[in-house]
Amino acid sequence: MSTQWNPLKWFEIQVTVMARAKAFYEQVFDLTLEMYRMGSLLMAWFPVKESVAGAAGSLLKGNKYQSSLEGVLVYLTAFYINAVLSRLMLCSHAQGRKADRYSPKKPASKSADSSQ
Repeated sequence: MSTQWNPLKWFEIQVTVMARAKAFYEQVFDLTLEMYRMGSLLMAWFPVKESVAGAAGSLLKGNKYQSSLEGVLVYLTAFYINAVLSRLMLCSHAQGRKADRYSPKKPASKSADSSQ
């Protein structure tokens, strides 16, 4: 199994107080985050180097975004989505999990009982 790309594409850490979050991550990782504004959205981008492993990401502050204890929004890359979904369903099945929520939506079938 050889991966020619980084499957983790982008991550967003939603924050409430940008200055505090930016200072925290800069101190913890000993780096500088660059600030960008896109309309009302404020972002602090983690540095990225294309020749090394790792994914790009940012801190994100905006009206629709709230920091939470539930985690980070992560974007993944999948070039062949049907193959990825098939493997996901196999893994879920092997672990005893219901994989229906990952399946493409199918139209509801009519009831076999025609006595209605």
